[in-house]
Amino acid sequence: MRIIICLLLYITCFVATANNEELEEAAKLYTHSDNEVKLKICSDKGNDFCSGLLGEKYYNDKKYNLAYPLLLKCSKKVPFCDLYLGQMFSNGEGVLQNDEKAIKHLENAARGGFGISAYNLGVKFSHKAYPYAYSFTSQEVNQYKYNLARSYAWYKVSMALGEKDAESTNGHIEPLLDHINSLKNKLVAINYLSEADTLAKEICSGISECTQ
Repeated sequence: MRIIICLLLYITCFVATANNEELEEAAKLYTHSDNEVKLKICSDKGNDFCSGLLGEKYYNDKKYNLAYPLLLKCSKKVPFCDLYLGQMFSNGEGVLQNDEKAIKHLENAARGGFGISAYNLGVKFSHKAYPYAYSFTSQEVNQYKYNLARSYAWYKVSMALGEKDAESTNGHIEPLLDHINSLKNKLVAINYLSEADTLAKEICSGISECTQ
């Protein structure tokens, strides 16, 4: 549901602010009663927004084999396409589960302004840090620092992009700021907070919707 809301806000915002004929055409077709047929025709003409919206429709209908090639077609060009590809690779929906590919697509979407993708990156890197939490070799300690800093940075960026809630390990919803502060304490304990804050600022500076 959060993804669909993000997508609708994206379409509404861009149609209102951008002089983009392809996006305007796709947005009109998206609300049409016969939108699948019309979006397919539009996609076949090379409109990446239509490809993305048709891919989103197939994704929500769990027709992943139809969604994947359409979303891949508009990857890196339309951020919400990478949002869905990130979800597919994260969850193994119609593709082999692959965290590295999931991270790549989620980063594309997050850098396009999607806070939910930035949040999911925070989750990804937090999970990647956990196995090294009680490690002692220098290589493992460096892996812990690397992933913990990225989790913290992406959580901060997601909050700057409008995300407010986070899911705890027991499935409860809690303030995202609590997550960030928990990671902050861990980074202070390993003397790595300054590097993590610098990373968050660097990421944020490359996202037009992210305010420092």
